[in-house]
Amino acid sequence: MRRYEPKPKIKYVLHPGIGASWKSGDQYFIDAPELARLYGVDINQCLVAKPGQPGRNDHLWHLYPREDGWYPYPGTGMKKTYKPCLK
Repeated sequence: MRRYEPKPKIKYVLHPGIGASWKSGDQYFIDAPELARLYGVDINQCLVAKPGQPGRNDHLWHLYPREDGWYPYPGTGMKKTYKPCLK
């Protein structure tokens, strides 16, 4: 008999892209697993947005690479719809 294991609840949408290192300021591409690690969230609770995909799933936290290299845990004082300010 197979044991039923429920799927983890989806809470986040990852938007891979260009981010910066807080130490050196160098910009580099941050993929979805790295973005989840930086924010400290479980990758199994994430959807990955396609580049240029319009903002849907407004009930979820949208996580973007940041220019300043600071990645707070979602819900700790950051806005729910934080958008990157990359140049």
